[in-house]
Amino acid sequence: MTTTTTTTTTNATPAPMLSARPHGPHVLVTLSGELDVATVTPLSEALEALTDTDRPHLLVDLRAVTFLDARTITALAQAHARALARTGTVRLICVDAFILFILRLPDLTPHFDILDNLPDPAPDRSPVASPHDNLDHRPPPDPT
Repeated sequence: MTTTTTTTTTNATPAPMLSARPHGPHVLVTLSGELDVATVTPLSEALEALTDTDRPHLLVDLRAVTFLDARTITALAQAHARALARTGTVRLICVDAFILFILRLPDLTPHFDILDNLPDPAPDRSPVASPHDNLDHRPPPDPT
């Protein structure tokens, strides 16, 4: 007699602790916990979605990250490249000495713009349309 056992596998891989919210003209992406092979796929997907816009500007806060591996750095580098290709930016916020050491390795490409704190939300400086922008300011035609 042959028995067949069906095992239902669920993805027990924890997703990275990620939150995203507006911060002035930027999107603040806050990451926390251990970012490694177990979390890189959902992290990459989230960063891809956040950089798949016109002129994406991300601030990625790594201050609550306890560990990151090469795959995570690759995901950040890919997000950086996508943002640059769309005339955007990805800036990192980090204060952990070990993570900073890794991010600042001379052979690491790209060279990330790394901040030590969250900047104040700058106002969005994109042009705002005025109700008068479409008015014709030419003088009326001469009736003669």
